[in-house]
Amino acid sequence: MTLAACAPSTDNAGPEPQPRSSNTPFGSPAPKSADPVASAKVGDTVNEADAAKINESFRRGNDPKAYHLPSGEWVVVKGTEPLPPKVTEAVTNVITPLGAGIVQSSEVNVPAKNAYRAGIAAQEAATGKSIIVVLHGMSYIGNGDAPRWMVGVPSPERYEGESKEEAIAVAQKWVDSSPTTRVMLVVDALG
Repeated sequence: MTLAACAPSTDNAGPEPQPRSSNTPFGSPAPKSADPVASAKVGDTVNEADAAKINESFRRGNDPKAYHLPSGEWVVVKGTEPLPPKVTEAVTNVITPLGAGIVQSSEVNVPAKNAYRAGIAAQEAATGKSIIVVLHGMSYIGNGDAPRWMVGVPSPERYEGESKEEAIAVAQKWVDSSPTTRVMLVVDALG
């Protein structure tokens, strides 16, 4: 059996086929746009769609996350790298008024305390970092309220005293034990 080659008819042949690029093998898919997760760098501003892809892929602390700033921007953060200054400022601006709400007097304000804890938890989820707050506020001392610097949970060491430096040193020990995944905020609620 033999095969005969036939020339195509020139009647109604249609457009001539376009040559393929020699760089793209036949049957290869078209090149894709950059993967927002793979290309995410700490401090980059990304659009909302890329932020959603980045946050959907987050599984553990060293994966990138997209933090939503109050300005509407999305900024890339990563648990293994320091927070970008814009993000640190935003986190501080969320935590400061909540912290101030619990230490204006030594009386326990349960709703304010719950809001403070929820605010910290939300910022930890948004940044992928554990947060410890060094808080300056009122505390009950002997026969009345007095200003004190305080460090509490999650640090295994507690501090309550008159020295801002000592409070920061206690918190810093906790941060130093895992500096890429922990961050300290100093909140002077008495300003």
